[in-house]
Order: sequence, then structure tokens, then C-alpha cells
Amino acid sequence: MNGQKIFERSASFVDELFGELSYQLVRSADDEQAIGQALRIFESDPHYVETTSGETIDEAMVRENVKTRPPNTKTEQKCFLLILRAGEPVAILDIIMGFPESDCFYVGLLLVDKASRSRGLGEAIYTRAESLMAEQGFLRARLGVLENNDGGLRFWKRLGFDIVKTAETEIVSGAVRTVYVMEKRVSKA
Repeated sequence: MNGQKIFERSASFVDELFGELSYQLVRSADDEQAIGQALRIFESDPHYVETTSGETIDEAMVRENVKTRPPNTKTEQKCFLLILRAGEPVAILDIIMGFPESDCFYVGLLLVDKASRSRGLGEAIYTRAESLMAEQGFLRARLGVLENNDGGLRFWKRLGFDIVKTAETEIVSGAVRTVYVMEKRVSKA
């Protein structure tokens, strides 16, 4: 399944609260404009990046996020998306389709610009993406939340995700952290 085509066909959608939002698929870690836009979203909340990955926020970190995908997945399964409102980037959504199993899609990242949070934008973005994935036949969504990300855990639980297991992961700094693996059944909107 080519996720990039799905998001190209659905390049924009209208949300009742936020007006027209559009997806910009970042096809290459060499796309200077997209990398700069994504960098601004990461920079809007350095605390999130520090507590979840320990990485330094810079263009190299953003490029790595654009390129990185799980082992045994194909490039076309990964969709690293900038979400734009009135042409300005407001969020990043990273999805891997058909991972970890063929009936599932994995949300690698949903990061909303700090100034745009607590207004329902993240929920609107995720809900639209879930609907698109359900239309393609995906039955489940999965993601991981680090145990020290209380806000993220509350957000995903509110959207219907349940913790299905815990795992240990090594982050960039070399520290080992506990991750809550969360999952939900998806439905068309």
C-alpha cells in the first residue's frame, strides 16, 4: 500500500473548528523548505524533544525523523507530513502503514506547534488521518508513548487508545526508557 498516494489524493480537508487544513508530504530529507518548516514545529517545544528523545533540535535531527523507518518496511509505507493551516505549518504527522502488522498503521509522531495546542487541532488531524486509513482497510492504529510524557498519554487515551503492553527502548542519548505501546480499533468517520 502506498501511503504517499493516499495523502496526495486527500491533500486538504476542512475542519469545522480550524478551517482548511492541508497535508504536505515530505518526500525527501533534502527538501530544505520542508525541513525548515518542520524544524520550527520541533523548536516550538524544546522540552518535548528533550524529555522524549534527548536529541538536539537541529536540521540533522529533523532530516533523521523524515528518513527513519522501522526495519523491514518500505519507503512508500512511510508518510512524514507537515500539516498546514492557511499555508503555515502547525503540526507534523508521521505514519507507517502496514506496521507492525499488515492490518495496522503506526503513528510515529503527532507534534502540534506549541502555540496551537489545547484547542483540538491534534485531535482533528489524527481523526482525519484515522478515517483515511480506515477507508484503505486498516483495522488498528498503534503508537508508543514514553512513560514520562504524561500529556501525550492523556491525549491518546482521550482518543480511545489503550495500553496493550510496555516495552523498553533506548533513546538517542543512550538512556533506556519505558514505552507504553497503545492501540485502538479504527473506524471511518
